[in-house]
Amino acid sequence: MFHLKKRQQGLLKFWLAYRFPKLRTNWKKTHDKPVPLEPAEIIKVQIKKEDMPKVGLVEEMPGQGVLTFWPKYQRFLKHSGIPHKMIYMDHSDWMEQIKDLDILIWRPPASPAPLKAAKDKIYAVEEYLGVKTIPSYRDLWLYEEKVNQYYALKALGLPAVNTFISHDRQDALAHLETADFPMVWKVNQGFGSLGVFLLKDKNQGRRLVNKVFSQGLTTFWRYQKQKNYVYLQSYLKDCGQDIRIMAIGDRYFGLLREPDKGDFRASGAGNLIWDAMPEDALRLAREVQHKLETDSVVVDMLRLPGTGELGVIEVSLFTGAISPVALKVDGKPGCYKYQDGNFKFQEGRYWTQELTLMENFRSWADQRDIAIEVEP
Repeated sequence: MFHLKKRQQGLLKFWLAYRFPKLRTNWKKTHDKPVPLEPAEIIKVQIKKEDMPKVGLVEEMPGQGVLTFWPKYQRFLKHSGIPHKMIYMDHSDWMEQIKDLDILIWRPPASPAPLKAAKDKIYAVEEYLGVKTIPSYRDLWLYEEKVNQYYALKALGLPAVNTFISHDRQDALAHLETADFPMVWKVNQGFGSLGVFLLKDKNQGRRLVNKVFSQGLTTFWRYQKQKNYVYLQSYLKDCGQDIRIMAIGDRYFGLLREPDKGDFRASGAGNLIWDAMPEDALRLAREVQHKLETDSVVVDMLRLPGTGELGVIEVSLFTGAISPVALKVDGKPGCYKYQDGNFKFQEGRYWTQELTLMENFRSWADQRDIAIEVEP
């Protein structure tokens, strides 16, 4: 009898699902049963009837399982009295479905193939059909794209963890000659530390670089290879916990994550610590949010050895919010509210998906000079 760590359990489940489609179908039948939403604060906007937008909501996965976003979005729309219709973007007639809409709400999937299709459609929806999408294509450009995230962080002068990205074999090989080992090797697309491992030495690095720039390196996604690019980050030894902050408008949530013993990867390990968030982490998340010009963003960061300063590892649009508790301070659920230059704790239970929609509707109204009231 042996016991799998949480990360291993998750990886095994994903591998079985992708390797055996029939097993995936049977698993979904038993696990994607409707789950009543846990009670939370009511989040809503009030819009005059003459200004009411026509809204479409995408059912990103069938059913109302614990991981689905659309039931939380729908709760916000119902409380706000905003009529909406369900949209099925995987169908061939998706353009007909959305032709009269003002706003399309869609939480795209994270796996590469369906995410690519979603990004292509969202670009067309915005650029050629003139429909506002939540999230926007600009925001979605960063989603599950580590390379794009680093480009944005560096261009905006934000403190990212030291990262090397190259699309040239000789450039990548030359970097290995002067690099400090071990280093962290990452694939561009992957969550929960999928495709993240330690590159132990120069010889291993050469083998992988040559493979990436020839036949390609097999990744967790069986249909996708790492091809013609290298993404390396400095290995920050003994950094301990990483910090995840979610910024939504002027509200902030967060938690600490610890890696398993003997591992360096906190993401996906499932070792969560609920505690007050460091103020400098909150301020950095706010800076990232404002420089990216986005209503909401998730920022993962680490304290750098020696200096104690914060470095951003990655950013994301979404996090697996399966509960209306995304922050706890002294055992009490709530959020930080940014007021008068300070972060003040506000007790309460919030579906972060609803808060994200509220901020997006606020931005939509501001752009059109439409008066709306926001609660709370």
